[in-house]
Amino acid sequence: MKFKLKVDRDATPKLYGLNLEVKYKDPEDEWAVSEPVKAVIEVTPAKMPIAPMLVVVLAVVVVGLIAWRRRSK
Repeated sequence: MKFKLKVDRDATPKLYGLNLEVKYKDPEDEWAVSEPVKAVIEVTPAKMPIAPMLVVVLAVVVVGLIAWRRRSK
């Protein structure tokens, strides 16, 4: 099984321990809870979203083209 968790932007990047129990319906349609399972969760540093990164790259290209055109005149 895979889980995707979200954390606050200011969460400290490190490994966290997690005790996990899963609530599910058994074959008789009754609610049951699994035995606790220990899991390790890795919080990684936040990645910059692609849209702002693209804007920055485009801005640098435009400024570079303007500077190049002014210099070549």
